[in-house]
Amino acid sequence: MSGISRELASKIAHFARFPQTGVSLRQMVEFGQNPSQGTLLRGAQFLHDELPIRLAHRVVELDSLPESLNQMPSVLRVKRMYIDSFNELIHFPKASERIREAVKEATVPGARDRHLPGNQHNPAFQESPRNSSSHWIPSIQHR
Repeated sequence: MSGISRELASKIAHFARFPQTGVSLRQMVEFGQNPSQGTLLRGAQFLHDELPIRLAHRVVELDSLPESLNQMPSVLRVKRMYIDSFNELIHFPKASERIREAVKEATVPGARDRHLPGNQHNPAFQESPRNSSSHWIPSIQHR
């Protein structure tokens, strides 16, 4: 990727390695049916995480077009817009904990004073040793 800093190019390559999260039309409709401050915050958090990934994918795709296409002025302009938007998004601050608490208090009355009960053993399940080699722990990858 020419015309951008090495650091920005490595960030674009890093984000382009992550898969894009699929969102169906049904999910979008259900999400927007009853908007609240909490759902809007969750949507903003999703977009903050997902948009850089999608923009990075577009930049890499435009960069990997055949030589005659990826050097066209129109393609270079669009790629530059994606790069600029990507750079703005990765430097845009996430919603702070204070904002999350304010939304929680506004949407859940008495949320600050409420405490969840502690864990209790479920008698329906037998105790199994945690260090057993037969205990399967799934691999979880984080972004």
